[in-house]
Amino acid sequence: MNHARAKRARGFTLVEMLIALVMFSVIGLAATNFMMKQSQFMGRTSEVASAQQGVRAAADRIATDVRVVGQGLNFYQIQLPDMIVPNDGTVGVNVHQSNAISLIGIPDPTDPSNQLAMASGVVGNGDVGDTQITVDSTANLTGLAIGERLILYDPNSGNSQVVALTGIVGFDLQFTGDTLIYQFPAGGTTPARAIKLNEVRYRQRTVGGTPFLERKVNRDAWQRFIDGIVTLDFKYYDPTGTEMTSITTKTQRRNIHEVRVEVEGIQLRLGSGGENRAHVKYRSSAVPRNMIP
Repeated sequence: MNHARAKRARGFTLVEMLIALVMFSVIGLAATNFMMKQSQFMGRTSEVASAQQGVRAAADRIATDVRVVGQGLNFYQIQLPDMIVPNDGTVGVNVHQSNAISLIGIPDPTDPSNQLAMASGVVGNGDVGDTQITVDSTANLTGLAIGERLILYDPNSGNSQVVALTGIVGFDLQFTGDTLIYQFPAGGTTPARAIKLNEVRYRQRTVGGTPFLERKVNRDAWQRFIDGIVTLDFKYYDPTGTEMTSITTKTQRRNIHEVRVEVEGIQLRLGSGGENRAHVKYRSSAVPRNMIP
């Protein structure tokens, strides 16, 4: 009896304590490893969700702007002007870029200040091939600046063309790029007009290793819109559903019936070097309803 009580009072041996310590260490390491993997999984899931949210927001916003491109055309009953330009507006209209887009609309068709009546009785003003027109001397040119988009519209014939302003000399408005394909002003009781336009542009850029989507409205500076966008790819389709791989003429631009955009994005990790970042794609499609004749 006394021998058994003395043995119990003696406690654990060193070997037993070492065995217990090893067992607890193994269990602790396993639990820590499990928790780290769970944390990595949750972080990865969060990154994927964040990247998906970014690319979806980018594609959906662009698609929304495509759907309303040319807004205000119905007020003038203008059909199929070249309101979609497949570049960021910084290169010639005859240069097709698949990673940028310019979308053009009329700001407020009922505002008289957005309409510039062309001068009448000017011989050769706006003949085919010209790159200069003369507006009426009563026109308000306040706020009109180089690079601004205008639409030349003749209500008598229904002819129209989008041009970019390159110079203002008195009341002469000068253009480059596409030459005028219709005569302005044409015969008729209503004078031809130059109508001020809005322009929204998108492009993808990478600066300092960080990719992002940029958005620009009219002559404002480019604004960093959504971070993590690594690819922006536009595809254009005609009314038959055939992809248009080269869009370099007015006729081709006016024939755009559907725009599909694919956005690819990553979740940025500051200071991580970018390894193992979430990488997702999102596609969206839009029909520019104002351009349908």
